[in-house]
Amino acid sequence: MRFGLVPYDLGLEKSAQHADCYQQFLEQAVLAEETGFDSVWLGENHFTSTAVNSSAEALGAAVATVTEGIRIGIIPALGLNNPLYIAEDVAVLDSIANGRVIVAARTPYAHECASLGINPQEIRGRFIEAFDVLRKAWAPSSFSHQGTFWRIPGQDFSGNPFAQGVTKVNVVPKPAQLAVPLWVFCWGSSTIDLASSLGAPWLGPSVDSVQELAHKHETYNAVFGNSSMARGNLLSPVIREVYLGETLEEARADAERGLLELYRKYREAGLFAGPVDDFSRLAGDRFIIGDVDHVIDEIGRYQREAGINYLICRMQFPGMSHDKAKAAIKFFGQAVIPEFRMDSFPREIRKHSRRAESGEQR
Repeated sequence: MRFGLVPYDLGLEKSAQHADCYQQFLEQAVLAEETGFDSVWLGENHFTSTAVNSSAEALGAAVATVTEGIRIGIIPALGLNNPLYIAEDVAVLDSIANGRVIVAARTPYAHECASLGINPQEIRGRFIEAFDVLRKAWAPSSFSHQGTFWRIPGQDFSGNPFAQGVTKVNVVPKPAQLAVPLWVFCWGSSTIDLASSLGAPWLGPSVDSVQELAHKHETYNAVFGNSSMARGNLLSPVIREVYLGETLEEARADAERGLLELYRKYREAGLFAGPVDDFSRLAGDRFIIGDVDHVIDEIGRYQREAGINYLICRMQFPGMSHDKAKAAIKFFGQAVIPEFRMDSFPREIRKHSRRAESGEQR
């Protein structure tokens, strides 16, 4: 089991200035590296007040300058503009990060397409074509692309003495990695078919239930999981709301109010259709909230029932302080991650008191 952290969903804390949110994000990214997480993740959102990071590559570069070895995962919206822009930005980011970038591309949301005048019926086609361009652009050689939505090079250079005969382009710099990991963020049911058809790992969203994740896992494996490329090398990552307390009651008290507010926002945005006022019902299938034993057992359940082997944790919710979130991140790194890295150690050695380690006051 690998572990990632989504340190801060920028904009959820109403009282925070945006500049403060970015600084908190960087602090939590550094803490994630120090406490044993494999990756830190950041999304890209446009034209919404609830998640104000509009450039995953730019913020990823900031993370790269304050960390050394942790992977940097970004979730860009693919298909909104010419994919060469994303290809170039990711190549620069990966060079700055010395080969630590993971890209989990998502399809654009309806309000993003509406704001930019993009026909929503074209989203799937634009995504597939842009995905193809990224793969070509990061390859060692020059390339051309003649698609439905983009032509690269984009014009006929005949008659231009400085570009006469140019039929290909070459993205420079190339990424530091020979192959940048390129996944598909599978928010809806249709995107799991998209991931399998593209032969790319899929990243499950926080709103899917355990049963929905298991169904996606089975659907994906039925199409792609038995291929020679995939065999023995499949990743099944998912984003979850995760919070660790010294008791179940403490963890719920810290997280409940903020998580219900978060899911009300998801419902308003059309990203979640279920009831949003029953914490216990939501928690049973979507949250990993509790004490050390409960959280470890729940992660094991995700492994067994949904085939998940990469858990990307969000540990800060609306209304939660930065200090409390940092304490939860550190506690998780001390008490849970070792359970999946040092199986032979007695469990008593791996348990820690969050307040004893962090100095947190209730």
